[in-house]
Formats: sequence, structure tokens, C-alpha cells
Amino acid sequence: VRKVAPDGVVTKIAGTGAAGYSGDGGPAIQADLNFVHTAAPTSDGGYLLADTLNATIRKVSASGSITTVAGTGAPGYSGDGEAATAAEINNPRGVVALSDGGFLIPDSNNHRVRRVSPTGIITTVAGTGVQGFSGDGGPATAARLSIPFGVAPTPDGGFLIVDVGNQRIRKVSASGTITTVAGNGNAGYSGDGGPATSASLFNPHNVVALSGGGFVIADASNLRVRKVDAGGTITTLAGTGVAGFSGDGGPATAAEVAYPKAVGLTASGDILIADEQNDRIRFVGTPVAPANITLPGISGQTTEGRTLTATLGGWSGTGPTFAYQWQRCNAAGSSCVNVSGSVGKTYALTGADAGATIRVLVTGSNVAGSETASSATTAVVAAAGTPPANTSPPTISGLAQDGQVLTAQDGTWTGTQPLSYAYQWRACNSSGSGCADVVGATASTYTLAAADAGSTMRVQVTATNSAGSASASSAPTQVVAAAPTAPANTSPPTITGTATEGQTLVASPGSWTGGQPISYAYQWSRCDAAGGACVDRSGATASSYTLTSFDVGSTVRVRVTASNSQGSSSAQSAATGVVQSAPTPPANSSPPTITGQAQQGQTLTAGQGSWSGSQPLSYTYQWRRCNASGAACVDVAGATSSSFTLTSSDVGSTLRVAVTASNAAGSASAVSAATAVVSAAPSSSTLTFSVLAGGDDGDVKSNNMGGAGNSYPPTTSPVVTANSTTFGMRRSGPAFGGYEIRNGLLRFDTSAIPDGATILSAKLRVAVTSITSADARNLVAEWYPGASWPIDAADYSGTAASTAHAGTPILSFILNAQNELALQNVGSISTTGYSGLRLHVSGGQPSGENGLWIAALEHATLPEPQLEVTYSLP
Repeated sequence: VRKVAPDGVVTKIAGTGAAGYSGDGGPAIQADLNFVHTAAPTSDGGYLLADTLNATIRKVSASGSITTVAGTGAPGYSGDGEAATAAEINNPRGVVALSDGGFLIPDSNNHRVRRVSPTGIITTVAGTGVQGFSGDGGPATAARLSIPFGVAPTPDGGFLIVDVGNQRIRKVSASGTITTVAGNGNAGYSGDGGPATSASLFNPHNVVALSGGGFVIADASNLRVRKVDAGGTITTLAGTGVAGFSGDGGPATAAEVAYPKAVGLTASGDILIADEQNDRIRFVGTPVAPANITLPGISGQTTEGRTLTATLGGWSGTGPTFAYQWQRCNAAGSSCVNVSGSVGKTYALTGADAGATIRVLVTGSNVAGSETASSATTAVVAAAGTPPANTSPPTISGLAQDGQVLTAQDGTWTGTQPLSYAYQWRACNSSGSGCADVVGATASTYTLAAADAGSTMRVQVTATNSAGSASASSAPTQVVAAAPTAPANTSPPTITGTATEGQTLVASPGSWTGGQPISYAYQWSRCDAAGGACVDRSGATASSYTLTSFDVGSTVRVRVTASNSQGSSSAQSAATGVVQSAPTPPANSSPPTITGQAQQGQTLTAGQGSWSGSQPLSYTYQWRRCNASGAACVDVAGATSSSFTLTSSDVGSTLRVAVTASNAAGSASAVSAATAVVSAAPSSSTLTFSVLAGGDDGDVKSNNMGGAGNSYPPTTSPVVTANSTTFGMRRSGPAFGGYEIRNGLLRFDTSAIPDGATILSAKLRVAVTSITSADARNLVAEWYPGASWPIDAADYSGTAASTAHAGTPILSFILNAQNELALQNVGSISTTGYSGLRLHVSGGQPSGENGLWIAALEHATLPEPQLEVTYSLP
């Protein structure tokens, strides 16, 4: 379908030139049509098309998009009272728009005329569907028609029908009554100058109503256009009855036409004829000389090398033709001269135009005269710019995977602005070479297809400006991967958190295979105590879930659904433990206590008191320094352990401890009673005691070595060794068929310690002469009052005790030097007589030699054993 503009320029408004049916919803010029009989303008600036062999009526909007507005595409008859787009019509030969927004259709092969309302509902307004001739003077819907070809609305609210098979023009009044208004039913030519109803017509194809009440008929096979005036008299308006082409510029009745198939009116009331077999549109009327209404214009960029295009402006007059003359003017737009040979609608700017302005003269002409109008001058023409040059190549972003979208970035370019960019995607081999253009892939994005798998992709970007163009290619992408697979679970989801009312559980999705990206959705379920009979929790679709009282006694699971572009699948977690009731917060039932002596240097220990509340409970401590009456307490900075060593800062004060118990439900605090007033540290002294006689140091042993198969421990009578230069501790064997256990004994006269003294600490010093420890044994010591002194057999013990010294590894002692051992339980030291120690090698049955030997009082060079005691007095 083509349109002729006032300047005579023809443009396509619909159709591709290929017969077919396609394109609804898109540009009309890209839609296929099939044997269009009629195009009718609508009041909204669009057009209705009778797409005859597609059995549809289609509409082209003012913006150029096409839709079907009647017919299904299948020829037939159906749908009255329903949407026109659901109705069947059959080879419609025409269509005409109505003033209310509806339209009429001559439904030719259904022998009906049908109307589509402004709301899109179709009805029959003339014809019964039975081919024939009948009904004049009665309702049009009860009349028979024969292949109606055209319709035309009349000024009085009715419409005309070209009833071609009946060789008549019939009219339906506004009230719906049908009559014949031209043609006697006989095919032929007769009747000019008489009543139109007595005249013969021959295959009339089209009709148009005149504003004064008459109408014009395209009397096709009579090779004439005929007019019926308001009084009903018929005359020939154009054509001689001889097929041919002649007569332009002369009387229309002397001109030859060839099968005129349609007639139309101009805005001024003149007649247009579709002279079919002459392939022309012809005009009948009085030509009006052209007159300019709005000035011509110029579009295009005013830069050397660019092309300007003239627009006609607005013109009146009958079918003028137009001529152009381009002029070059000075920078101010004056002193204009014709540019020789530049008489087309476009003009290419050259170097001679740089610094000048340009205008165009348009001359409209017809047989009645001519007129010339000038455009305004352009801006000053700029010299040619610098062509584009690439300084940083294009790049590609996006995942190289079937189904994913790649996006081109232009890269960096120099050159005179503005620059425009064009794109060409190229498929290459896996190494990025052997590239070939992908047909049609010219957008800035490209969606990868299965055919691209195993290839790499490049994009070639072409930059263009007024001075030229240049191209640059991107680096290749990674090798395009095949389309991803749907997700599959390889490790089920898990739940972390405590299964207790009020606590929050958190889901981990587990492990999944499948193409990235994968998204995850969650559904929490409440199950019975065994983890079965699960029911989804409404709204519980986040990755976390807070347990409520309704969950107590149940277990909980989470179902995770993984999704990607290829599909989705689900996997369920294991059940949690049975959900427990919310814990109760701690409450104190017996206050904290403090043990220890309230004296500088002494250590106080907090007892946490008694607490109720859900387990587990944890405890924190804060020691507080108070006045002598236990009030005005202040936290001691950093004193937050369960014990507190009193310093000089505490002297004269009392101490309290605040204990805070905490569990999952909360925390509470309680404070102890105050201690006694802290006293200053007593003065202290140190005394060192040595063994006084050979009987104060020595050893006693039991040994069953020397016989075969003797057991452990040995049970032989103990043997005493005293008054020797050394004595020892030994736990050895098996050797020579048996074992030996040897204890060392020491006695110190500590009666020099003053009465009433408090023993603060003690140390034992011994000089070591020999060590052996096959089993990595320790030296331990116990306080021992002694059965009798000097040493005798009753002092033997096969069991090691450590009440005085917990143990020092034998191998850590230094040979031939005095070694010092810190003693514990120093309250066992006597202040009135002797204090005794028994020394052992620790452990049970040995698997080798373990022993340590100490220099005795009698040793010639090494010092004797000594006991250092530190004490204080009140």
C-alpha cells in the first residue's frame, strides 16, 4: 500500500511486496499482505486495508504499526454479535471508515455488508448470505446481494453498496431500508442523461458519495467513470468507452481510461480515478496553481562531507510537481548564488561550502502555474573533521556460555565528534582465529546459541563521523561452554542452631552441581519427634527460622530448591533434635560466699552461691572494694576471676564479690556478704636448717634381684643405709631376675621457729650426684614424722606419696650442684621439734633403671641437704 504526498513523492506505508500474512504488532512496512483491494483513511491518522485473500481487515496506525481488526484469516462466515477479530469474513473487496470510529465491510463472497462498531463488535447490516437480487423497499438485512465490491457512507447517515453481480448501486438508508439507486440489472452501457435506475452498468467496482447528495461510480468494464447527481440523473464523467490512455490536460469525457477500479475525492471535491490497466492515478477537476503555505526546510549536519536534504514545506494547488535549486550564501546568509548542477532533493557539502551557509529554492508547478519558495539558510558549514581512530580496542563482557548474553564495549576512539558506532559479532575457532561474521548479529549485545559452543567470539566495532570511519576488533572471549545443566544435589542441606524455643535456626543450601548462576529458595517444615509426617510452615521461606512454642516437642527440616536457567530440583535436610521449651533465666537462691584470710598478700576465693535456671549456667565475677562497714563499694578494675589476691590498696577496706549467672534465657547477679576488714601483711623471716647427724639422712630399700622370676613389688625385708656419703631413691628392674624400691629420708630440727609463727613457704635444697630415668620418672616427696630415728626398716614404703612435693622430672636435675625444690602443705612443718621428709621415685612397676642419688652429711665436697623455711609472726 503506497501513499502519494502533496509533492508527488510516493512512499510505502504497508506491505513487503511478498504475498502472505504476517507482521501484526510490528511495523506495517514489514508485514506481508495478500491482494489488497481498498485502503481507507481513518480519523485518527491511520488507514484501514481490505486484505482480500487473507480474509481480514487490517489497520495501520498513525505511528505505522499494523494490526488485524476483523477476520480470523480463514475465509468463511461467523461471529455476528461477537468481536470482529474472532469472526470469519470471505474475500472482502473493500472497507470504509465511519465517522463514529467504526467501519463497513463489503463481505463479498458472503454476499453481505457488515459493520464493525467502535468497540469492535461485528454485525450484518445488509444481505442474507444468499446470492441473488431481492429486497428493495424492505430491510437491508432481508435483501439478497451478489458479490458486493464497495461501500460508501452518505451524508444522510446511510451508505451505498456496489452490488456488482447485480450490476447495480444500492443504498441503505439510515433507518436500514434498501433501494436501488443506479443500474437496471443488465450488464451494458446505456442511460446517460436519464434516471440512473434505468441505466445499464457493467461490473461497477467502486463508488464514492458526494457532499451534495449524488455519487460517482467506477463503471469498470464500461471503461468509464459515471456520476449520479442529487436528482438521480446519470452522466459520464470521464472515459470514452475505449480502453486506452489519452486525454491528459483536456476534457475528461474525451480521455481514454482502462478499467477504472476505484474513485475518490480530494479535499477540494475533485475526482481521483484508479486507472488500473494504465497503472495510473488520474485527476478530474479544475487545477489550482501551486501556492506555498509553509517554507521549505533543510535537514542534515552542516559539516563538509555530509549530505543535506530538502523538505518541501507546505503547498496548496492541484498535484504540483517540484524542482530544487541549492544556493551557497555568505556566513550572514546573504549574497546567495546558485550551485551549478545542484538541482536534486539532496546536496552533498564540499570543501567549497566550508565557512558558507546553504539554502534551497523549491519551485512548485502544474498546468495552472508555478511558485518558488526559499528555505532559511543553514548554520555556517564546518570544515571536515578528523576521522575516527581506535586507541583502546573494544571489549566484551558476559559469560561465555550457551544462552548467555555478551555485551560489547566500544573501546576508546579519537576523532571529531559526534561518533556513531556499528557492531558485527564474529564466531572464531577455539584459538580466536578463523573468524566469520554472524549473519544479522549487528547489535551491541549478542545472545550465545548452541551453534557457538566450542567457539570463541569477537566483536568488530566500526566508528563513524563526518570525516570517515574505522574499525577495531576485540580480543576473543573464552571458549563458549555448552548450555548449563539443571541443578542436582550432591550434599544435602544442613541446619545450624539450637533446637530450643525462641532460638533461630539457619539453613545452609548444601552442595549442588549445575550451570551457574544458581539461586536457592527455602521451605521450613515441622515434623514429628521421629522426623516424619512433615508439614510445610506457611510463610517460612527465608534461609533462617525462629522456633516458636508451636515447635516444642517436634523436629524441624528445611527443603532447599535450587534453580538455574535450565530448571530446578529440591533436597531436604536431616531433622533437627526435638525442639525444647524456652530456657528459664538464672535466679539466685543462696548468695555468693568468700573464703580466705582478709590479710594483705592472702588470696580470697569466691563461691558462686546457689542458682536456679536452665542449664548450662556460666558465671562471671567482679570483686568490689568497700568501706570498713561493707558499704560504698566500688568495682576493682580487672578483678574478674573467681579469686582475688589482697594488696596494700585493700588494707582497711572490706571486699565483696558480685557473681553474674548467665544462660540462654538471660542473666542475673548476686553479691556476697562483706569480708572482715583487710589487715596489713605480717612481717616475715627465713631460717635455713641442715641435717645434724648421719642418722638424719639415709635410705631404706627392698630388693629381690638375684633370683629368677621374682615379682613386683619386691617383698624382701627392708635394708637401712645411713652414715654414708650419699643416699638414694630408686625404682628399678627387672634386672637380675627382680626389682628394687629405695626411699630416701631426711630429718631437720625446726624447733628454732618461734612459737605462734605462721609458716609461709619452704624449700628443700639437695646436691645431686647421679641420675638415671629410663621411664621418665619424677622425684616426689611426702611429709613424714618417722617411726623412729635414726632410720630403720619401719621407714620403708613401696608406694610413692607427694604431700610435700608434687614432682620434678629426674632428668631435669643438675648433677654435682645444689638443686632446689618448692614444698607444699607447709603446715606440716613442726615449730617445736623435728620435721621429716620421705623421698620417692614416682610411679609403679618400672621397665628399666630409674634413680637419683643425693650427697649426705658425710660427703666430702658437696653440701648436705638443707630446709629453708619462711614464716611470719602476728
